[in-house]
Amino acid sequence: MDSMDTIRIRGFEPRYAEDVSRMLRNAFFWYHRGDESCWLWKSFSPENILRRCSRDKCLIALKDNRVVGFISFSTTLYKVAYVSLVAVDPEYWGKGVASLLLDTLEEKLRAEGFRKIWLMVTHVNRRAVSFYLKKGFVPEGILRDHTAEGLHEIIMSKKLNSFNRE
Repeated sequence: MDSMDTIRIRGFEPRYAEDVSRMLRNAFFWYHRGDESCWLWKSFSPENILRRCSRDKCLIALKDNRVVGFISFSTTLYKVAYVSLVAVDPEYWGKGVASLLLDTLEEKLRAEGFRKIWLMVTHVNRRAVSFYLKKGFVPEGILRDHTAEGLHEIIMSKKLNSFNRE
């Protein structure tokens, strides 16, 4: 990303729900193919984004006040974080937005003493699988036919800090 492409990471606010919804639907077109009856399309409605971000923690990436990236995650008392969703506007694929979101999250989690981060990625989403491998995530298992028949989720994780029982 060059200096002209200044991306800011900030916490989600309800006023961004419509923009996040639109961006998510574009980013996951490869899955739902524009079918408004698809569970994934429905899950990206503004109402569901608001629901998700009231339950989970959500960050957005902004370029000139336009939502170009999104990440949601939850944390546990045993210092493990689960990333439930990462998405980047297709116009910004390959420009460092996902790295910036994930690096920001990892830095925050490390500072708070979290020891591990994990996520699931659909096996046919080769761009995402490759991205997470490059970011240091390792495969831990597979959930077969998880979101649909023939679509398997790869469970991946990354160690952030040393284990401490205290």
